[in-house]
Amino acid sequence: MKRAWWLQGAKVFVGVMVMAAGVGGLAPDVRAFEFNGGDLVLAVYGNGVDGQEYYRDLGPASGPSGLLNPGTVSNFTVPSNALSAIVGGTQWTLIQGQGTTQLNTFINVASTLNAADTIASGSNNNVIPANTNITSWRNTIGPATGPGSEILLDASNPASFTTKFGVGGTLNGSFSGGGLQGSLDSVLTILLAQARVGTDSNVLSDVGKALLLANGQLQICGVGGAGCSLAPIPVPAAVILFGSGLIGLVGIARRAGSKIIA
Repeated sequence: MKRAWWLQGAKVFVGVMVMAAGVGGLAPDVRAFEFNGGDLVLAVYGNGVDGQEYYRDLGPASGPSGLLNPGTVSNFTVPSNALSAIVGGTQWTLIQGQGTTQLNTFINVASTLNAADTIASGSNNNVIPANTNITSWRNTIGPATGPGSEILLDASNPASFTTKFGVGGTLNGSFSGGGLQGSLDSVLTILLAQARVGTDSNVLSDVGKALLLANGQLQICGVGGAGCSLAPIPVPAAVILFGSGLIGLVGIARRAGSKIIA
């Protein structure tokens, strides 16, 4: 009896530890994901309140080891269980705020359009409200723990990305043209959006590119990133031929089956 009691206690302890570790080792509690103001954050989410969302603090956007420095190429991997936990059309973006200085307020955000096309679209790009929204999200998350932290969070959680910013790619309406998100296997341009103090105009510029593949591989390249290989992985011709062959065999089998029935 004593041994059985001990085994039962061990099972309960292990169960509690598994729940504390979260799905696949990801933090299940919003308090375990907290990012620095100058860090670039990856957000991957669906199109509704169901399912979960994945966030990762990738590290400083600028500075000595900044991800968006010219020539910098950085690679990351999103856990497969994180992508499978997302419900609806999977979208992703990169975002960085808390960039206020005495001269301007600025953010980084990934977009389907580059700076020139964004300006040509005539959309309103309100950097200060967008930065306020980012700050609000950061304050909801909590104090900073630094790069490398990641989390799977319910989409319905008050601290979720889509609760704060919506699913339309407008940063809760701050960027009227939308497009500040992309689907898997799509290349996004990372924009630097600056609001000059004392002026009515915002300044947009391209500071990098990023690609998140359906297999979870993420690559970020600073402007002119040497060695940058941003391109969706093409399906090998052999795989296409194999699939065509299978379709052909299925057709032959169906015709043979119909003759037997006749």
